[in-house]
Amino acid sequence: MDEVVNLACSGAETRHVLNDAFKDQGKSQVELMADEIERQGNKKLKAVVVSIGGNDLDLSTLLTNCGKDWVLGDLGVLTDCTSYKNLEEWVKGKLGNEHGLVKEGVGSLNEEIHNVITKVKVELRKHPNSKNARIIIQSYPNPFPSTLQGADGQTDIRVKNNYARYFGCGVPANDETIQFFRDTNVRIRDAIRLAAQKERISFLDLLDTFNGHEVCSRHDKATPSGADDNGAQVEWVRGVDNAIKDGIANNLIGQRVYANLIQEAAHPNYYGQLALQSCLKDLMLNAVDEEKDGEMLPRPIAGMCRAGTGKAPNEAKVFPNFYQDWPEKIEEPPL
Repeated sequence: MDEVVNLACSGAETRHVLNDAFKDQGKSQVELMADEIERQGNKKLKAVVVSIGGNDLDLSTLLTNCGKDWVLGDLGVLTDCTSYKNLEEWVKGKLGNEHGLVKEGVGSLNEEIHNVITKVKVELRKHPNSKNARIIIQSYPNPFPSTLQGADGQTDIRVKNNYARYFGCGVPANDETIQFFRDTNVRIRDAIRLAAQKERISFLDLLDTFNGHEVCSRHDKATPSGADDNGAQVEWVRGVDNAIKDGIANNLIGQRVYANLIQEAAHPNYYGQLALQSCLKDLMLNAVDEEKDGEMLPRPIAGMCRAGTGKAPNEAKVFPNFYQDWPEKIEEPPL
């Protein structure tokens, strides 16, 4: 990869990849990709990486609302977000699926993902230097640790189920809420993987990449303010930083800084981005081409990327599986 060009924009939905401009981008991301291919002239495009789906469900707003109720006590002390009567309706409305995300899958999100992949394929085939580029779609890493008891009888979260979890750890949620978002992320991953299977493109599974490095994990410690550590013993995710108390935070630190805190909350930090970079590089190193109808085309590859407790971001590696035909189930790598 001689040059990497980032066309992504935080908060963008599938419609912003397909047709609509987002923020100050001016065009859809597929149109921006086409412009970039033209700008590169005779350079061959090796791969296009797509990350979509989470913003279509507006999970950040759901987490914000749940967190505010929990922290501020609007619905009682330590309210469980997942017990709201409208929670399933929220998810159904975002998915356009009568069964909702919690029960049976991701409904209309499946269709949107397929539409994005199709449009990317069509655009790539218009240009001789990009028509054989590999398309990689990736899932999302879990930002929060598991709250389920393990074999040792302990959960993976560092601070118990009380308000100290938020003020001392940057997680404004109780056990049930955290587990709901983890379960939701599994279903989003499954939808993305299914789309990759059907479209015969490559798939990078990032679901467990941050295991042992989630925000408030008992296996790590809070990330230092500067990049003065190799990242092996710290969090790879940005906490909520008290930003959820919007009136106070907004007045104290100003609108622009406050908006950035909200936008970056529960997202990969510096070390998390290094780990994701390592995952993508490793997937590309394992990628091979195959001959088909006289052309060398990318052979679909699927892999789960993991590092583990006590590992540095550059130790995040992909457990690859190569397929002639995608299987019904991707095998789990050894733990």
